[in-house]
Amino acid sequence: MSPTMKDQSKLFKTFPCSRPADSRSPSEEDPSPRTSTDTGSPYVMSPWNPAASSSPFVKSPWLQSSAAVAPLAEHPSSARLIGSLVRQNGHLYSLATDGDLLYTGSDSKNIRVWKDQAEFSGFKSGSGLVKAIVLSGGKIFTGHQDGKIRVWRASHRDSTQYKRVGTLPRLRDFLKSSINPSSYVEVRRHRNAVWLRHFDAVSCLSLDAEAGLLYSGSWDKTVKVWRVADSRCLESFTAHDDAINSVAGASAGWCSRGRPTGL
Repeated sequence: MSPTMKDQSKLFKTFPCSRPADSRSPSEEDPSPRTSTDTGSPYVMSPWNPAASSSPFVKSPWLQSSAAVAPLAEHPSSARLIGSLVRQNGHLYSLATDGDLLYTGSDSKNIRVWKDQAEFSGFKSGSGLVKAIVLSGGKIFTGHQDGKIRVWRASHRDSTQYKRVGTLPRLRDFLKSSINPSSYVEVRRHRNAVWLRHFDAVSCLSLDAEAGLLYSGSWDKTVKVWRVADSRCLESFTAHDDAINSVAGASAGWCSRGRPTGL
């Protein structure tokens, strides 16, 4: 194997799979012909088929009326843009949804809230462009260029007003760790930092709602695990030798993370 092929093989993993039902030899084939109306067709059952009743597209609150779905239902192979939201205020870096609300983050340090394809509300962070957004239990977690994770909540009196209710890590936890020499790790040559906080941009967030855990990935090459209930950092580990751009947590305790050149 050439060096190039060796390098490429590191970016992919293969897993064994069962023999597909249709991968039979000619002698094993079912004599009855198959038709396009077969209810077992992968396409018919696929969530990407707009005609399927379970399709998230059909239930989307962003559709102004059920009539907008009709052309797609009649022609399942077609697709078209149904709307576009424009706000001339920085480049868009992050998206998250909660019911009929859409949250967007940009390099203007603003978090915009959209409803019914129109701007509904918004709030601004003091520093750091917004690179990631996740929502849990009425809280909004935002990851920023300055290495911080900020926590927000809508006002009980006015749902269009938002206020910051915390930061990860909590200030008291960070100060407590900063006076302990064993809390420092080498992050770059001749530079140490407290392990509790990302020292570079928080580029991605993922929430495991069942376990109550928040995963944060950063350009500092680390992934940190936070307990949502008390905002405590439970673990931090170096996941790659390069910047991390995506992270996904699973309820089984698995964490997958991505970098520019692969997993």
